[in-house]
Amino acid sequence: VGLTQIGKSTNLNVLSKALTKLRKDNSSDPSHQLTKTYSLNPKSITMEELYGSFNVNTGEWSDGLVALLVREAVSDTSENKKWVVFDGPVDAIWIENMNTVLDDNKMLCLANGERIKLPPTMTMLFEVQDLKVASPATVSRCGMVYLEPVHLGWRPLITSWAEGFKKKYPAHTDNLKKWVMDICEKAIPFIREECKEAPGIPSVDANLVTAFLRMLNTFISPRHGFKQEEPPKQDKDGKTEPPPKDAKPADNKFEKVLARIYCAFSAVWSLGANIHESSRKKFQDFLRGPLQNFCPELPEQDLYSVCVNDKE
Repeated sequence: VGLTQIGKSTNLNVLSKALTKLRKDNSSDPSHQLTKTYSLNPKSITMEELYGSFNVNTGEWSDGLVALLVREAVSDTSENKKWVVFDGPVDAIWIENMNTVLDDNKMLCLANGERIKLPPTMTMLFEVQDLKVASPATVSRCGMVYLEPVHLGWRPLITSWAEGFKKKYPAHTDNLKKWVMDICEKAIPFIREECKEAPGIPSVDANLVTAFLRMLNTFISPRHGFKQEEPPKQDKDGKTEPPPKDAKPADNKFEKVLARIYCAFSAVWSLGANIHESSRKKFQDFLRGPLQNFCPELPEQDLYSVCVNDKE
Protein backbone atom coordinates (compact mmCIF):
# COMPACT_ATOMS: atom_id res chain seq x y z
CA VAL A 1 0.00 0.00 0.00
CA GLY A 2 1.39 3.40 -0.94
CA LEU A 3 1.35 6.28 -3.39
CA THR A 4 2.36 5.83 -6.99
CA GLN A 5 6.11 5.80 -7.80
CA ILE A 6 7.00 4.97 -4.23
CA GLY A 7 8.76 1.71 -5.12
CA LYS A 8 6.05 -0.97 -4.76
CA SER A 9 6.63 -2.63 -8.14
CA THR A 10 10.40 -2.23 -7.85
CA ASN A 11 10.43 -3.95 -4.45
CA LEU A 12 8.49 -6.90 -5.86
CA ASN A 13 10.75 -7.20 -8.90
CA VAL A 14 13.92 -7.05 -6.81
CA LEU A 15 12.57 -9.67 -4.41
CA SER A 16 11.53 -12.04 -7.21
CA LYS A 17 14.90 -11.68 -8.95
CA ALA A 18 16.74 -12.23 -5.67
CA LEU A 19 14.81 -15.45 -4.96
CA THR A 20 15.47 -16.65 -8.50
CA LYS A 21 19.19 -15.83 -8.27
CA LEU A 22 19.52 -17.62 -4.92
CA ARG A 23 17.88 -20.71 -6.36
CA LYS A 24 20.16 -20.71 -9.40
CA ASP A 25 23.10 -20.45 -7.02
CA ASN A 26 21.95 -23.73 -5.42
CA SER A 27 20.68 -22.25 -2.17
CA SER A 28 19.66 -24.90 0.37
CA ASP A 29 16.77 -22.80 1.73
CA PRO A 30 13.44 -24.29 0.47
CA SER A 31 11.88 -20.81 0.33
CA HIS A 32 14.38 -19.77 -2.37
CA GLN A 33 12.72 -20.83 -5.64
CA LEU A 34 12.48 -19.62 -9.22
CA THR A 35 9.86 -16.87 -9.14
CA LYS A 36 7.64 -15.79 -12.02
CA THR A 37 5.50 -12.66 -11.79
CA TYR A 38 2.22 -12.00 -13.63
CA SER A 39 1.05 -8.39 -13.46
CA LEU A 40 -2.33 -7.00 -14.50
CA ASN A 41 -4.52 -3.98 -13.84
CA PRO A 42 -7.96 -5.26 -12.76
CA LYS A 43 -9.62 -1.91 -13.49
CA SER A 44 -8.49 -1.88 -17.12
CA ILE A 45 -10.75 -4.79 -18.08
CA THR A 46 -14.34 -5.83 -17.40
CA MET A 47 -15.43 -8.27 -14.72
CA GLU A 48 -16.17 -10.83 -17.44
CA GLU A 49 -12.65 -10.51 -18.83
CA LEU A 50 -11.21 -10.78 -15.34
CA TYR A 51 -13.05 -13.85 -14.01
CA GLY A 52 -14.83 -15.35 -17.04
CA SER A 53 -18.34 -15.36 -18.44
CA PHE A 54 -20.96 -17.32 -20.37
CA ASN A 55 -21.65 -16.55 -24.01
CA VAL A 56 -25.22 -15.21 -24.17
CA ASN A 57 -25.99 -16.93 -27.48
CA THR A 58 -24.25 -20.29 -27.10
CA GLY A 59 -24.04 -20.66 -23.33
CA GLU A 60 -20.36 -21.53 -23.68
CA TRP A 61 -18.07 -20.64 -20.79
CA SER A 62 -14.91 -18.56 -21.38
CA ASP A 63 -12.21 -18.24 -18.74
CA GLY A 64 -11.04 -14.81 -17.61
CA LEU A 65 -7.48 -13.75 -16.90
CA VAL A 66 -7.54 -14.85 -13.26
CA ALA A 67 -8.90 -18.29 -14.14
CA LEU A 68 -6.28 -18.73 -16.89
CA LEU A 69 -3.44 -17.79 -14.55
CA VAL A 70 -4.69 -20.13 -11.82
CA ARG A 71 -5.04 -23.02 -14.27
CA GLU A 72 -1.50 -22.42 -15.51
CA ALA A 73 -0.22 -22.44 -11.94
CA VAL A 74 -2.10 -25.65 -11.13
CA SER A 75 -0.66 -27.39 -14.18
CA ASP A 76 2.88 -26.50 -13.07
CA THR A 77 3.76 -29.11 -10.45
CA SER A 78 7.27 -27.78 -9.80
CA GLU A 79 8.31 -25.80 -6.72
CA ASN A 80 8.59 -22.58 -8.74
CA LYS A 81 6.79 -19.63 -7.19
CA LYS A 82 4.01 -17.90 -9.12
CA TRP A 83 3.05 -14.36 -8.09
CA VAL A 84 -0.10 -12.77 -9.54
CA VAL A 85 0.13 -9.00 -8.98
CA PHE A 86 -3.07 -6.93 -9.19
CA ASP A 87 -1.56 -3.51 -9.86
CA GLY A 88 -4.50 -1.15 -9.70
CA PRO A 89 -7.21 0.36 -7.51
CA VAL A 90 -9.24 -1.87 -5.22
CA ASP A 91 -13.01 -1.51 -5.37
CA ALA A 92 -15.90 -3.33 -3.74
CA ILE A 93 -16.87 -5.15 -6.95
CA TRP A 94 -13.95 -7.25 -8.17
CA ILE A 95 -12.12 -7.67 -4.86
CA GLU A 96 -15.10 -9.30 -3.12
CA ASN A 97 -14.90 -12.20 -5.57
CA MET A 98 -11.39 -12.87 -4.25
CA ASN A 99 -12.42 -13.50 -0.63
CA THR A 100 -12.48 -17.29 -1.05
CA VAL A 101 -9.04 -17.09 -2.65
CA LEU A 102 -7.61 -15.04 0.20
CA ASP A 103 -8.88 -17.13 3.12
CA ASP A 104 -7.40 -20.40 4.37
CA ASN A 105 -9.18 -22.46 1.69
CA LYS A 106 -7.38 -20.67 -1.19
CA MET A 107 -10.21 -21.62 -3.53
CA LEU A 108 -11.16 -19.74 -6.70
CA CYS A 109 -14.93 -19.97 -7.25
CA LEU A 110 -16.06 -19.20 -10.80
CA ALA A 111 -19.52 -18.21 -12.03
CA ASN A 112 -19.91 -21.56 -13.84
CA GLY A 113 -19.80 -23.40 -10.51
CA GLU A 114 -16.23 -24.58 -10.92
CA ARG A 115 -13.90 -24.40 -7.94
CA ILE A 116 -10.13 -24.39 -8.41
CA LYS A 117 -7.83 -24.79 -5.44
CA LEU A 118 -4.70 -22.66 -5.60
CA PRO A 119 -1.40 -24.52 -5.15
CA PRO A 120 0.82 -23.46 -2.23
CA THR A 121 3.35 -22.10 -4.73
CA MET A 122 0.90 -19.44 -5.95
CA THR A 123 0.50 -16.05 -4.23
CA MET A 124 -1.93 -13.20 -4.87
CA LEU A 125 -0.43 -9.72 -4.41
CA PHE A 126 -2.21 -6.37 -4.56
CA GLU A 127 -0.54 -3.03 -5.29
CA VAL A 128 -2.92 -0.27 -4.21
CA GLN A 129 -2.76 3.38 -3.27
CA ASP A 130 -5.24 3.16 -0.40
CA LEU A 131 -7.90 0.95 1.17
CA LYS A 132 -10.79 3.41 1.11
CA VAL A 133 -13.30 1.06 -0.52
CA ALA A 134 -11.90 -2.28 0.62
CA SER A 135 -14.19 -4.10 3.05
CA PRO A 136 -13.01 -5.32 6.49
CA ALA A 137 -13.44 -8.88 5.20
CA THR A 138 -10.87 -8.25 2.48
CA VAL A 139 -8.43 -6.29 4.64
CA SER A 140 -8.47 -8.93 7.39
CA ARG A 141 -7.47 -11.63 4.88
CA CYS A 142 -4.34 -9.85 3.65
CA GLY A 143 -0.98 -9.03 5.12
CA MET A 144 -0.16 -5.33 4.76
CA VAL A 145 3.10 -3.62 3.86
CA TYR A 146 2.75 0.17 3.90
CA LEU A 147 5.37 2.25 2.07
CA GLU A 148 5.60 5.88 3.15
CA PRO A 149 6.69 8.62 0.73
CA VAL A 150 9.38 9.83 3.14
CA HIS A 151 11.35 6.60 2.80
CA LEU A 152 12.20 7.05 -0.88
CA GLY A 153 11.16 10.51 -2.04
CA TRP A 154 11.95 12.00 -5.44
CA ARG A 155 15.74 12.57 -5.11
CA PRO A 156 16.75 8.99 -6.09
CA LEU A 157 14.91 9.53 -9.40
CA ILE A 158 17.31 12.35 -10.26
CA THR A 159 20.36 10.41 -9.09
CA SER A 160 19.55 7.31 -11.14
CA TRP A 161 18.63 9.44 -14.17
CA ALA A 162 21.98 11.23 -13.98
CA GLU A 163 23.89 7.94 -13.90
CA GLY A 164 22.35 6.84 -17.19
CA PHE A 165 22.40 10.29 -18.78
CA LYS A 166 26.11 10.76 -18.10
CA LYS A 167 26.96 7.93 -20.48
CA LYS A 168 25.51 9.94 -23.37
CA TYR A 169 26.20 13.55 -22.38
CA PRO A 170 28.95 13.68 -19.72
CA ALA A 171 29.67 17.35 -20.43
CA HIS A 172 26.19 18.45 -19.33
CA THR A 173 25.04 15.89 -16.76
CA ASP A 174 26.63 17.33 -13.63
CA ASN A 175 25.25 20.82 -14.24
CA LEU A 176 21.81 19.53 -15.18
CA LYS A 177 21.66 17.35 -12.08
CA LYS A 178 22.59 20.30 -9.86
CA TRP A 179 20.05 22.59 -11.52
CA VAL A 180 17.22 20.06 -11.42
CA MET A 181 17.87 19.24 -7.77
CA ASP A 182 17.93 22.92 -6.81
CA ILE A 183 14.76 23.76 -8.75
CA CYS A 184 12.80 20.81 -7.35
CA GLU A 185 13.87 21.48 -3.75
CA LYS A 186 12.49 25.01 -4.01
CA ALA A 187 9.53 24.62 -6.37
CA ILE A 188 7.82 21.46 -5.11
CA PRO A 189 7.13 22.76 -1.56
CA PHE A 190 5.88 26.03 -3.08
CA ILE A 191 3.52 24.16 -5.41
CA ARG A 192 2.06 22.11 -2.54
CA GLU A 193 1.64 25.06 -0.18
CA GLU A 194 0.80 28.03 -2.41
CA CYS A 195 -0.60 26.75 -5.71
CA LYS A 196 -3.74 24.97 -6.84
CA GLU A 197 -3.62 22.04 -9.25
CA ALA A 198 -6.07 21.36 -12.06
CA PRO A 199 -9.31 19.99 -10.57
CA GLY A 200 -9.64 16.22 -10.78
CA ILE A 201 -5.99 15.72 -11.82
CA PRO A 202 -3.98 15.22 -8.63
CA SER A 203 -0.25 14.61 -8.80
CA VAL A 204 2.49 13.44 -6.48
CA ASP A 205 6.00 14.85 -6.22
CA ALA A 206 7.55 11.90 -8.06
CA ASN A 207 5.19 12.49 -11.02
CA LEU A 208 6.40 16.06 -11.43
CA VAL A 209 10.08 15.14 -11.16
CA THR A 210 9.69 12.25 -13.63
CA ALA A 211 8.02 14.59 -16.12
CA PHE A 212 10.91 17.06 -15.68
CA LEU A 213 13.52 14.37 -16.42
CA ARG A 214 11.62 12.99 -19.41
CA MET A 215 11.44 16.45 -20.97
CA LEU A 216 15.19 16.83 -20.51
CA ASN A 217 15.71 13.46 -22.21
CA THR A 218 13.60 14.71 -25.11
CA PHE A 219 15.27 18.10 -25.58
CA ILE A 220 18.89 17.22 -24.74
CA SER A 221 19.22 14.99 -27.80
CA PRO A 222 20.83 14.98 -31.27
CA ARG A 223 17.63 16.22 -32.92
CA HIS A 224 17.99 19.47 -30.92
CA GLY A 225 21.66 20.07 -31.68
CA PHE A 226 23.43 18.04 -28.99
CA LYS A 227 26.25 15.72 -29.94
CA GLN A 228 25.97 12.38 -28.19
CA GLU A 229 29.12 10.91 -26.66
CA GLU A 230 30.27 7.75 -28.42
CA PRO A 231 30.40 4.64 -26.20
CA PRO A 232 33.90 3.43 -25.27
CA LYS A 233 35.44 0.96 -27.67
CA GLN A 234 36.15 -2.62 -26.63
CA ASP A 235 38.99 -4.87 -27.71
CA LYS A 236 38.71 -8.49 -28.86
CA ASP A 237 38.63 -9.74 -25.28
CA GLY A 238 35.67 -7.50 -24.41
CA LYS A 239 37.74 -5.09 -22.31
CA THR A 240 37.17 -1.36 -22.60
CA GLU A 241 39.97 0.44 -24.40
CA PRO A 242 41.33 3.59 -22.70
CA PRO A 243 40.64 6.86 -24.54
CA PRO A 244 43.48 8.41 -26.56
CA LYS A 245 45.88 10.59 -24.59
CA ASP A 246 45.11 13.61 -26.70
CA ALA A 247 41.34 13.16 -26.37
CA LYS A 248 39.55 16.18 -24.89
CA PRO A 249 35.94 16.51 -23.74
CA ALA A 250 33.61 18.33 -26.07
CA ASP A 251 33.43 22.04 -25.31
CA ASN A 252 30.54 23.52 -27.24
CA LYS A 253 29.37 26.91 -25.96
CA PHE A 254 26.22 26.64 -28.05
CA GLU A 255 25.30 23.37 -26.36
CA LYS A 256 25.92 24.80 -22.90
CA VAL A 257 23.61 27.75 -23.55
CA LEU A 258 20.97 25.50 -25.07
CA ALA A 259 21.17 23.10 -22.10
CA ARG A 260 20.46 25.97 -19.69
CA ILE A 261 17.51 27.19 -21.74
CA TYR A 262 15.99 23.73 -22.14
CA CYS A 263 16.37 23.03 -18.42
CA ALA A 264 14.42 26.21 -17.61
CA PHE A 265 11.81 25.48 -20.29
CA SER A 266 11.36 21.91 -19.01
CA ALA A 267 10.95 23.10 -15.43
CA VAL A 268 8.03 25.36 -16.38
CA TRP A 269 6.24 22.73 -18.46
CA SER A 270 6.73 19.82 -16.05
CA LEU A 271 6.59 21.15 -12.50
CA GLY A 272 4.13 23.83 -13.53
CA ALA A 273 2.16 21.89 -16.14
CA ASN A 274 -0.57 20.69 -13.78
CA ILE A 275 -1.05 24.02 -12.00
CA HIS A 276 -4.43 25.71 -12.28
CA GLU A 277 -4.49 28.78 -14.49
CA SER A 278 -5.21 31.02 -11.49
CA SER A 279 -1.90 29.97 -9.87
CA ARG A 280 0.33 30.19 -12.93
CA LYS A 281 1.40 33.81 -12.44
CA LYS A 282 2.26 33.17 -8.79
CA PHE A 283 4.26 30.07 -9.74
CA GLN A 284 6.31 31.65 -12.52
CA ASP A 285 7.03 34.75 -10.43
CA PHE A 286 8.47 32.44 -7.77
CA LEU A 287 10.31 30.21 -10.26
CA ARG A 288 11.91 33.06 -12.17
CA GLY A 289 14.50 33.67 -9.43
CA PRO A 290 15.87 30.08 -9.23
CA LEU A 291 15.92 29.85 -13.03
CA GLN A 292 17.83 33.11 -13.49
CA ASN A 293 20.53 31.83 -11.14
CA PHE A 294 21.82 29.55 -13.91
CA CYS A 295 19.98 30.79 -17.02
CA PRO A 296 20.53 34.53 -17.68
CA GLU A 297 18.85 34.09 -21.09
CA LEU A 298 15.44 33.73 -19.38
CA PRO A 299 12.96 36.14 -21.02
CA GLU A 300 11.00 38.71 -19.02
CA GLN A 301 7.68 37.80 -20.63
CA ASP A 302 5.19 35.11 -19.65
CA LEU A 303 7.12 31.83 -19.33
CA TYR A 304 4.09 29.83 -20.44
CA SER A 305 3.93 31.68 -23.77
CA VAL A 306 7.53 31.24 -24.97
CA CYS A 307 9.23 28.42 -26.83
CA VAL A 308 12.79 27.49 -27.77
CA ASN A 309 14.06 27.83 -31.34
CA ASP A 310 17.26 25.78 -31.26
CA LYS A 311 17.96 26.41 -34.93
CA GLU A 312 18.75 30.05 -34.23
